[in-house]
Order: sequence, then C-alpha cells, then structure tokens
Amino acid sequence: MDTEPAEMLPGEFEALTAHPIRTVIMKVRVCTPETYDDLKLELDEKLALGKSDLGMLLDQVEAEVERGLELARRRIETVKQQRAAEDERFARPKELLQQISDQFNSFEELTQRFREEVCPSEEDPMKAEKIEATEAEVKKFEEHYNEFNVTLKAFATEHGKDMLDTKLPLPIRTSWQSLVARMSEATKQAQFDMTLVKGAIGKVRAAAKQELFDAAKTRVQEKVKQRKEACSIVEIAQAVKEAEEKLNPFMRPKSRPEDEMLVLSTELTMDAESAMESLAAAKEQLTCADAVDEEDNLIKEDFEVQLDLKTFAFSQTKLERIKLGLLDMRIKRIQNIIANFKNDLEEEEKDKALAELTAPFIEKVNALPMDELVGQVNTAVKAAEDEVVDISKKKFGMTPSEITELAARIEATVQAAKDSLEDVRQQMCPADESLAEDLKAALRAAMPAAAQAAEIKLALMERKLSRVTNIVTVMRADLEKKKVAHSRIVRSVVLKLISLVREVQGNGKVPQSIEELFNSFETDKDGSVGEKQFLAFFADNVAKALAEKKGQLKMPSEEDLSLFYSSCKKKGGGLSLEDFKSFFSVHMQVVKVTAMTQKLSVAESEPVRDLRLGEDLLVLAGPEFDSSIKVNRVKVKAITDGAIGWATVAGNAGTMFLKEKAA
Repeated sequence: MDTEPAEMLPGEFEALTAHPIRTVIMKVRVCTPETYDDLKLELDEKLALGKSDLGMLLDQVEAEVERGLELARRRIETVKQQRAAEDERFARPKELLQQISDQFNSFEELTQRFREEVCPSEEDPMKAEKIEATEAEVKKFEEHYNEFNVTLKAFATEHGKDMLDTKLPLPIRTSWQSLVARMSEATKQAQFDMTLVKGAIGKVRAAAKQELFDAAKTRVQEKVKQRKEACSIVEIAQAVKEAEEKLNPFMRPKSRPEDEMLVLSTELTMDAESAMESLAAAKEQLTCADAVDEEDNLIKEDFEVQLDLKTFAFSQTKLERIKLGLLDMRIKRIQNIIANFKNDLEEEEKDKALAELTAPFIEKVNALPMDELVGQVNTAVKAAEDEVVDISKKKFGMTPSEITELAARIEATVQAAKDSLEDVRQQMCPADESLAEDLKAALRAAMPAAAQAAEIKLALMERKLSRVTNIVTVMRADLEKKKVAHSRIVRSVVLKLISLVREVQGNGKVPQSIEELFNSFETDKDGSVGEKQFLAFFADNVAKALAEKKGQLKMPSEEDLSLFYSSCKKKGGGLSLEDFKSFFSVHMQVVKVTAMTQKLSVAESEPVRDLRLGEDLLVLAGPEFDSSIKVNRVKVKAITDGAIGWATVAGNAGTMFLKEKAA
C-alpha cells in the first residue's frame, strides 16, 4: 500500500531551498582572489535556480548574498595587500639570489667550455705546439675563477646569514642552500680542471726538456772525458808520492846533518808548491765550466736544461774530485811537516840566542846601582806629588792664568819623572832593540830578583804618576768650566757697559747704532778693530760713561777684556763689523705675552703696548733690577714697529717672558 509523503511544516521548504545557497555564501566569504570569480558564478546560479522557491526568505537570502560578497571583496583586498607587502619584503632576497645565480650560470658556462676546449683527453692529448695557447687559456680562466671566488666570498660575507633567515619563505632558503652546494662543487671541479691542464703542460714541458737534455748529453760527456784526460791526476799523484818518499828523513829527528835537512826542506817546499799548482789547475779543469755550450741552438733559450747539463757534467767528475781532494790532503801534510821542521829550527836558534844573551844580560843588570836609580825616579815622582799638593792648597786664591801656569809646570815635572822612569827601565833591561819581542820578554823574565823588586817599585811609582796626571787633568777641566762661567759674567758686564756707552753717546735719547759704535772703536778706519783699539776704547769711552752715570758697574780687568776680545773674533785679524753685530746686538724673543712700559719701574710708568708672542726685540740696555716688583727688566726696541720701552725678562715666580736668541 502506497504511503503519502509527510506534510512539511510552514517555511520548511523555503529553508531547504536556501540551504545550498547559504553553503556557497560560506565558501565565498573565505575565498581567495583566484577562487572568487568561480564561487560568485556558482552563487549567482544557485540564487537564480532557487529564487522562485524562496518565498518569504528571498529578501533575507539576497541580503545574505550581498553581505557575503561584500565580505569576500574585503577579504580579497586584504589578501592582495598582504601579498603585495610580502612581495615587497622578499623582493631584495629574490633579487640577490637571482644576481648570484646569473653569475654562477656564467661561470658554469665558462667552466664547461674550458673543460671541452682546453682540458686534454685520450682523443685529444696535450701537444707541445699547443702549450703557449693553452697556458694563455688557463691564465684567462684562472682570472675568471679568482674573480668569481672573490664575488662569491663577498656575497656570502654580506648576505649569507640573511639568506638563511627563518623569516624568509622556504623556497628562497632552499634555493640558496641548493645554489651554495652547486657553487661549491663547481669551484672544486674548476680547480681540478686547471690542475689537470697544468699537470699536462708540465709533463709535456718535462718531456721536451728531457729530449733536449738527451740530445746535448752526448756532446757534454765527450767534453767531460777530454777534461778528465787533461787534468793529469796520475802525474800529480806520482809527484806527491815522490815528495812523500823525500819526507822520510823528517820523520826521524836528527837523522841527517842540519844543512842537508835545510836543503831538502827547501826542495820539498818547492815540490809541494808545484804539486799544489798542478792540483789547482786540475780542479779548474774538473769544474767543466765550459762543457756546456750555452750558445748551442738546441738549448740556447732554455736555462733550466743548461743548468741540468752543468749539474750532470759536474757529477761525472765526482770520483776524480775525490782523488784530487785526497791528494790535496797529502800535499798539505807535507807542507805542515816542513813548516813544523822550520819552526823547530827557529825555536832552537832562539834558545841558543837566549842562552848566549842571558849571562851578559844578567851581569849588566847586577852591575847597576839599583837603589840609586830607583831613588832618582822616586825623587822625581815626589816632586810631582808635592806640586799637586801645593796647587790643591793655593788654587782657590789664584787667578786662572796662574793656575794654568802652575798646571803646565806640574805637567813638565810629571813628564820629567816619566822620562826618568823609562830611562831606568831601559837600563834594567839592556836588550838590543833589534831583538824579537819574544826574546826581549824572555830576557825580562830572566832578570835577577833585585831587578824584579826594583821593577815592582817602579810600577808603584808609575801608578803615582798616573794619579798626579789625573789630578791635573781634573784641575784643567775645572779651570775650563770656571773660565766659561767667568767669560759669561765678563760678557754680561761688557754688554752692559757697551749699552751704557751707546746710551751716553746717544745723549740719553736714541742709543747709538751698532755701526756708530763700531766707528767709535775703529779709530784708524781700516775696517777692523784691533785689541789695542778695543782696550783703549774701554779705558777712555767706557771709563767716562761710568764716571758720568755713577752706577754700580765696574770696569773689567785688562786680562778679562783681552779674553773677551779673543772670544769675539771669528777669523784671524781684528774684529769686523759683522763680529760687532754678532756680539753686541743682543736680541730677545717674547715667549709669553707681557707689557712694554716707558720706564724701568713698572709702578712709575705708563704702558707703551703689549708685546706679542714670538715678537723679536733688540736689547738696548739692561738687564736692570726693578725693586718695586723685584724682577730684572731690559730696555728693548721692537723690530716690527720700532717701539722702545722696558720689559720684564722673568717674573719673580720664575715665569719666563723674554728669551735671548741669536742676532
């Protein structure tokens, strides 16, 4: 019996019709840009098919469709923006990967071409005529290889870590790792190919050299054979053997008369020298220096083959050179035995001479009045010591010239004592000056005990004289130091006196110029100032200036003025105008900014202007003491603008403002 379908509830049919449409709406809401069009078309079709059956749900479903499409469009826009951002973010790694890939592909092509066109094979082995072209290709490929390695290393250093960053897409990282493996394998293969080609070139070259060597070897062997025949080893060996037979008497002392042995030693010496000359000539022959013809067309350009042939030629004479070495040792043995024989004769002669000389020598020495001679030397040494003691007591009250005179007298006394000591020593060892030094030493060793005791006393006196000499040397050094210090004092006084004279003769306004001062000294107008004119000027003009100013300065002694005059002269003759400018134009330089004032006393004068750092000044007067601030000041003239005034040399705390400099 047929059953009737159950009756649907109200709206149930419309809901069943809307279900497939809503299913597609759910798909549209999560679509991608690639699936949007297909899903929209499917949605439109579903909506069109069920539109008539939706009834009251039509408006609701259409609203859901519109809302689903709007959400889909928003999602697609978001996905596109995300993809664009990712594309922008990963564009640089992709670009870098492409760059290094392109460079690697180019290198792979070069490597493949090199392997196919340059690398030798069984079908196309390396040939001599292809070596130069092949080497050029290897050099060119090696340059590409090195360039690619540098590029790869720089890329790995700069971007290697970035290319493995886990934030990068997996395909990029995988591509980079794969490329690194391929590049590593390719560079190893390229290096292997280059090594293979270079090895093949080396083998071909070695074969070619061996061929050249073998071709020239026969000629070299012939020349070496000629050298061996020319070196006369047999004749030299015979000569050495005969000389050794003559040497037998020298092995048994006193076996023959001395005269006969001397004649035989002379003969053997000549034989040994002749054999040594022949030996040297034979060694020269066996060096085979010309056995290899360097101008031979076969080897003319190949220096390695020439060197190998020379080494080969030298090796062919090894046995002969060993024989010559043994002969050389035998000849030297002969020469040594003869030399020892002659040395023994000389020693015997010296012993005989010493035996003949010793007795009269000792007799002469014993006859000497030792005490009297030693006493003479002691007196002379004592005189020198007394002189030193005397000068030690008096030198503080003596003038430099007196000390110099006394020092010279002491030195003369010391020299006399040394001469006396040497004379006594010669009397104590009355040996002929023409005797050999070893004979003289032997005679001195044979001196009697009294003479040896006297020699000990003389040695003590000699040390005393050395002490006296050292004291005089130290005294002269101290004197020189004092002279230098004194000369500085005299120079300072003289410069102050000259400044005083220039001021007086300039009527207290503008000081006399150096040229005018020179003319005041140079009374005979011959272009120079002699010592008499110099001293006369001080005795006249300086004395008048001192009397007029009545200052604290005193006139130096005539001796001091003479010494100063001597120190001023740069050449022979008198003082020139240049000498005057050098010694009497005192210049100073500003080393710390300070003020120039109108008068000596800072408290009583107005400032002229500030002196600038490094400024040059000509000293017109001073230094003089300013009691108001307790410093030394000088009157100066500025070189730059001619300003005149007084300036402080150094502050009372030691700060330097002015420093003397060369004119």
